[in-house]
Amino acid sequence: MTAWRLNQRLAVEGRQETLGRRAGTFLGCVAIAPASRVIDIIDALKDAPTSNDGGVHEIAAYVMRNLAGLYPDRLRLEDYLIETVRARLDLVGQSCLYGVFEAFGYMTPAEFYKDPDEGASWTRHPAVADWREVYNREGLTKLAAPGGAADGGSGDAGRHRPPPPPPYLTEEDYARTCAAHPESRVRFLTYAGQNHDSVTNAAQVDYMGWVDDLFNGKEMEPGCSRIDVQPLTDHFQPFLVPYRAARAL
Repeated sequence: MTAWRLNQRLAVEGRQETLGRRAGTFLGCVAIAPASRVIDIIDALKDAPTSNDGGVHEIAAYVMRNLAGLYPDRLRLEDYLIETVRARLDLVGQSCLYGVFEAFGYMTPAEFYKDPDEGASWTRHPAVADWREVYNREGLTKLAAPGGAADGGSGDAGRHRPPPPPPYLTEEDYARTCAAHPESRVRFLTYAGQNHDSVTNAAQVDYMGWVDDLFNGKEMEPGCSRIDVQPLTDHFQPFLVPYRAARAL
C-alpha cells in the first residue's frame, strides 16, 4: 500500500543512491489500492457507516496513537477521545489489524470522540499538518522509477464503501504526478466494482505480468497510461465467502 509513496520519496535527490548501496537497483513499484494519504482517507470516511471491516475509527486509532507519541506536547488524545477509547489504545500495539478492527470498528462518533461533531477536527491540527509535510512527505509528485497502480473504480457506488481507502484518492495522485511530470512511466489500472481488498485479486494477472517484465529487463515507455477495466458481465456468483469469527468476551 505504501509503494507509491516509496517511489516518490526515492525521487528526492540522493535517496535512490542510498538505497542502491544497501539493496541494489530499484526497478519500480506496484501500488495496489495505495494508502499514501491516510489523513485524507480518514476525512473521506468520517461519515461512512460504522464497520469492523475497514471503517474510519480503527484507522484513526492507529494514527492518533502514533502521532500523539511523536508530538506528545502538541497533540493530546484526552482533548479528543473518550476514556474508553484511550484505554483501548494499548491494544493497537499488542494486536494485529483485525484486533483493532474489533476494538473500534463498530463505534459511532459519539462512542469514539468526546465531541462527536468536532472530534474529527484533529486531522486539521498543526501537528498533523507538520507530520504530513515532514514525515509522510505529501506533495511529492515525481517518481524515481516506473510505477504501476491498481485500484477500484471511483464511481458513485465505490466512493464510501468499506474497506478503505477510497479509489478516487489514487486517481488524484495519478493525475497530479502525470500533470507535473508527463514523462513519468506510469501505468494505472482501475477495476469497476472492486474495492481495496477485492482489487488485489482482480488485478493480480495484470500487475504480476508487469512485475515479470521489470525483472526481465523490459523497458517501459515514458508517459502515463490509464486503462479502466470492465467485466464482461454483471451476473456474478460467489466463489469464496470468507468470514471472521469473533468470540464475545
